Amino acid sequence: MLKILIVDDEPFFLEFMQGFFQSQTLKCEIVGAVSDGLKALEILKSRKVDVIFTDIKMPVMDGLELICSAMELDPEYQFVVLSAYSDFHMVGQAFKLGAKEYALKSEMTEEQIVDILQKCEERKNRLLLEKQKNLAQKKRFAEMATRLSSLQNMVDSSRSELKKKFFRDIISKNITFPEAYQQEYAQFFLPDSLPTAILLVKMDDYHRILQDNWKNNYLLFEVALDNVLEELCKGFQNTVFVCYKPDEYLFFTSSEGGRFELKCKVYDLYSAVKKTLQNSLLMETIISVSGLNEEQNQTASQMYEQANELNSHFFLLGKDTLLSQSLATAKEGEIAPEHFGRLVAEFRDRLTSWDMKGLQENMSAYQIQPSSVNFSQIQQVRGIFQRYVFYLREYAAENNTLKRLQGDLNYFEKYLKEYGTLKEMNEWLEKTVTALLQQEYHSSSLVKRVKKYVLANYYRDLSLTEIAESMGVNPNYLSRAFSKEYGDNLVSYINFVRVQAATHLLKNTNLKNYEIAEKVGYQNVEHFSRIFKKMMGKTPGEYRNEKT
Repeated sequence: MLKILIVDDEPFFLEFMQGFFQSQTLKCEIVGAVSDGLKALEILKSRKVDVIFTDIKMPVMDGLELICSAMELDPEYQFVVLSAYSDFHMVGQAFKLGAKEYALKSEMTEEQIVDILQKCEERKNRLLLEKQKNLAQKKRFAEMATRLSSLQNMVDSSRSELKKKFFRDIISKNITFPEAYQQEYAQFFLPDSLPTAILLVKMDDYHRILQDNWKNNYLLFEVALDNVLEELCKGFQNTVFVCYKPDEYLFFTSSEGGRFELKCKVYDLYSAVKKTLQNSLLMETIISVSGLNEEQNQTASQMYEQANELNSHFFLLGKDTLLSQSLATAKEGEIAPEHFGRLVAEFRDRLTSWDMKGLQENMSAYQIQPSSVNFSQIQQVRGIFQRYVFYLREYAAENNTLKRLQGDLNYFEKYLKEYGTLKEMNEWLEKTVTALLQQEYHSSSLVKRVKKYVLANYYRDLSLTEIAESMGVNPNYLSRAFSKEYGDNLVSYINFVRVQAATHLLKNTNLKNYEIAEKVGYQNVEHFSRIFKKMMGKTPGEYRNEKT
């Protein structure tokens, strides 16, 4: 049975609709009949409703506002818009907000209402059927997850899991390879010679990949990744891999040849892993390699720490290179710490003074070039960009641009802060400041439109809120933008326009002061006289006498 709510500010129409539904044999129940959107919203918060018949133009809260607010409560509400010819142009907006049907009041028939209700009933039944299907699907997924969980328990006791535990242990317990291998070497079909290098592979933006591509099903992701890497390792002798952390894989490899052969093998392995994961699983990686342990005098833990430290160097060197000790040794350049402080302070000062143009013109000063930074300064540089983000967020919040910048700021927080290179951060900063500059141009255009609006409407009782609404912006933002562009506040500009209009009337008509006050937008003649004298240095009467 459909539960119906009727919203219309015409008492006669409310009675007509209620009488119609009660006189029909339709399977429906009238939950309420109210005269404005706010009252309707209260009913929706406390009662179950399927279909809402609503007028568009109503006091307190109109039909469009009601649709918008109600859809936030429950997107399954079915709205039927009732319109007159005079507001028919607003029906399209109602459909954009979520309305399902409409009817012209002047042409509405009983057959049309019955047809609308039948469509609503069918739509409700379809939604119910979809929900039932979704529940059944979720149940199947839950059963599948249970079976996968059972499979995982079996895998935990398998040779693969024992191999992982073995390699994790030799890293975490900080023991040498010979000592570890003597105990369990033969069990895992490991290479005949001991590993002399560890390749550390980190997943770029691992959590997003897991969520977007694998629906957070870590088990399925790990199985797929293990299969791909098992196949890859078949092409490399004396090489095994292990998942050390959810977003980290380690490759242990060695070579029977000399140092040059080992270097070539490491690079070939790097290239194969990079290309395979990119093509098979659409996954970007950051790969580093430990020093070559030819003398067998390093523990696995020491080799892992080397590779892990080098892995952070992608921030300066990029992600499309094998991060090695030779690159780390060759890197030079260091910026004085006090220079970082000056950068941040100047960036903040330009933002707080709304100097977007100055920010853009001096962008190269705020961007930090990889060649000028040492590896030991990586965290400092990351900290500078986080300070940039902090000040940008503060600026956007104060100036009503946070919604426009939210995507850029979130991209930094969720991706760049952890996985971004310095080059990517520099590009992001330039893009974000350019967006702010475009907003600055918008502010200048906005002030021109406000001036035009005031010139056309100065005789009315204008307010900041009304003008902001007509411009489609926040009142606080409008006030700040106008003051910055014009050099004075909006009220002063309105008074200026009104006084200019008053001087024309004083010179060219015989209207009395109170009549002139009303014609230029002042309801109180005394207030008009005070404003006039303040701006012109004389009262309206003195100004008129002087001109005659």
